[in-house]
Amino acid sequence: MSPISLVLDGTRSKALSFAWAFARAASPVLARQIMPRSPFSKPLLATLATLFAAATILYSGLWMYGTATHWHAGVELGFDIEYVASGHCELVRSVVSGSPAERAGLRPGDRILGIDGRQIENVSSLGDVWNRRRPGDTVELTIERANVSAPFVVKAVFRRAGHLGWKEGGITQHLGEDIMDTFPVAFLVVGLAVLFLRLEDPNAWLLALMFDGFIVVASFPDWFARLGP
Repeated sequence: MSPISLVLDGTRSKALSFAWAFARAASPVLARQIMPRSPFSKPLLATLATLFAAATILYSGLWMYGTATHWHAGVELGFDIEYVASGHCELVRSVVSGSPAERAGLRPGDRILGIDGRQIENVSSLGDVWNRRRPGDTVELTIERANVSAPFVVKAVFRRAGHLGWKEGGITQHLGEDIMDTFPVAFLVVGLAVLFLRLEDPNAWLLALMFDGFIVVASFPDWFARLGP
């Protein structure tokens, strides 16, 4: 996980802890002392909160759908790989017997340096190609192998992904990504609950806006990763 992701994770955890403490404040007087109530009428605030919640839920739903389908490609070659950031390559961990990868000559320990003549740039490079392919399509992989003097190219034919097809690209990596990609749910539940419970409190609005900001910038680590060194 990148340093940027670790910083965001720590900030998110602190924000969630603050939200729960704020929502459970027992004294309305104490809450009023923190910041004065909004001058707007409660019906207007309720309308604005509803519109804000609808927009946030729609955006979060589309974002989670996009991230969930990013690695759920409809094709596979039948190997398990792990991205090596230092070498900008994919390390082949295992190859399924009888798979297109095995027929193409891939072996555990091979390093995939490029796809269709283009060098692998980041952890998303393989998934970006896989998502655009269909069963029967051909892909060229540039391979580096131990005890072989120079990289060479193999051709493989995609097959339809099975029930384990989503794991192609690194099991641990994808499990971590699946967990991270669902984080907007916690922000939606806590942020909107606090907002509707304290419609007239500006602190609640600030908290909701802050949580919404976390959702909007959630893809920043991927953007930085795409920049490369």
